[in-house]
Amino acid sequence: MDNINKSFNLFNEKKHYILFLILAAALTLRIWGMWHGFPYLYKVDEGHEVLRAMRLGTGSFDFNRIVKGGYFYLLFVEYAIYFLILKIVGTVQSATEFAQMFIREPWSFYLIGRITTALIGTLNVFIVYLIGKEIYSKKAGLIAALFLAVNFLHASNSQNITVDVPMACLATIALLYAIRIVQSGENSCYIKAAFFSGLAVITKMPAIMLLVPLAVAHYFNISKEDHKLKEFFFGKKTVTALLIFMAVVCLGNPGLLLKFSKVVHNVLYRFFSDAPSSLTNPRTQYLIDPPNLFLYYFTALKTAMGLPLFLFSLAATVYGMYRRNKEDIVLIAFMLIYYIVFSLSRDPHQYYPRYMLPILPVLALLSSSLLSRMTSKFSFNLQTAILLISVCVLVIEPGYRIILRDYRYSHKDTRTFAKEWIENNIPANSKVLIEGSRTKPINTTVPLQNSRENILKSIENYKDEEPGKEKYYEFKLGVLSGVTYDLIMIGPPIGEPDFRLKPLSHYKKIGVEYMVLRPDLYIHHRKLKKLKSFVQSLKSDPEVKLLKRFEPDRLTRPGPAIEIYQIKSEKYLKTPNKVY
Repeated sequence: MDNINKSFNLFNEKKHYILFLILAAALTLRIWGMWHGFPYLYKVDEGHEVLRAMRLGTGSFDFNRIVKGGYFYLLFVEYAIYFLILKIVGTVQSATEFAQMFIREPWSFYLIGRITTALIGTLNVFIVYLIGKEIYSKKAGLIAALFLAVNFLHASNSQNITVDVPMACLATIALLYAIRIVQSGENSCYIKAAFFSGLAVITKMPAIMLLVPLAVAHYFNISKEDHKLKEFFFGKKTVTALLIFMAVVCLGNPGLLLKFSKVVHNVLYRFFSDAPSSLTNPRTQYLIDPPNLFLYYFTALKTAMGLPLFLFSLAATVYGMYRRNKEDIVLIAFMLIYYIVFSLSRDPHQYYPRYMLPILPVLALLSSSLLSRMTSKFSFNLQTAILLISVCVLVIEPGYRIILRDYRYSHKDTRTFAKEWIENNIPANSKVLIEGSRTKPINTTVPLQNSRENILKSIENYKDEEPGKEKYYEFKLGVLSGVTYDLIMIGPPIGEPDFRLKPLSHYKKIGVEYMVLRPDLYIHHRKLKKLKSFVQSLKSDPEVKLLKRFEPDRLTRPGPAIEIYQIKSEKYLKTPNKVY
């Protein structure tokens, strides 16, 4: 008997080591390659939360961005600590110097944010382990944690300063307490479930769908009481949880109260508008029609998990519905309502794979439950062997893909190569056409610097419209250095009218000398299809010459293909440009 107890204790100790290794692997996969692009910032949407945190530091609160947010509060605290450290060591002496440092060297601020997201993503893995351990077993918890640790979509998005991974983590914590409501029904579980659900909602509005699994958990908890209907809607626990939820949402996102009609309008437009997109929103008239979103998100989940694990998760979901275990039903209720609501959206351009992040923990948990149950009847040694083989088969595809991505992203980007070549070969102050709006190129293209004169013009435009941006670019002028160009911006059809694409003859007429484009991206991109025909017109124009192409590769060069064109025509130019 003593030998059996010792073996059992040793097995439990090994499980702790295994959990540590899984979490270490999850963090490594989320840290490795996150410095991609530095000192330049190539990732889309990262600036929103960072800039909101910096604006909060100046005493300015953004009441307009109400659908997403919350994450910037954490970044604000981190940047305040960063400021204090820099001030103590003497790197900066004032808030003004700190702001100038942010504009001059933003990469350090973004690195802090990316590390924070990676840690939150790893925390999400740990919370999945806790749920699996509580519902099923430690073994199932470890398997679920591993499934999420190597999930391609979760790991790759854990390297970005966006609200999706934080919201997914908070939603998973809320589900943990929803499950504890089923198991114990303690008032503290209601309070914590409401609190974390509120945090998830202020981080990103779609987390409001957590109310469905919470309601299911509450129903299971009160199902044996005499006055179920009254207790469900008006019980003390219900009222307390709703008050806490509303307090967190309203205090954390006060703009929601001021812009509530805007939220209602957006919801109605997204789900109930039958009018063509060009009529309901003129800015979207050039977009490609959206696909069947049920199939789109289905494919996104398959890509994120890998085909073997995805198919297994579907079987696990069916099995969970068949078992009708209360905890499983709570998880499945959240997954189904979330998937269905997003798939019913009619917004012509708001659909991205990352929207499915919150349901990945559920699929990992259901899969781990089924796998552990399938092997539970075998002897210990055989069970261990079957589990190891099965887990390896299920995680090898997503694990390989995320390792390959991280390795690739640890190398120099095509846009960095292009920037270096341009600054060495194209004269400063040349008139260059590039994707962007008003003041600077978009993050996804080559980070050329706009001229001082163009920035001054933009500052004048921002004075009345957006005083925050006016202040930002005033600081930018103060630290502007290096090679600058007279940038002519073009944007996608959903951009500002002044920056929409015009015919090639227009750019010749205004004296554009060079063009920097990402031609391969325009072929299938749903927002940029007009640029495809524009590039084709360049290739057939005898007065336009392709100077250089920077080609990405699958292993050591990330980024889009970049092509640099030169207009050789002298018809409209006051001074001849350099011909290569």
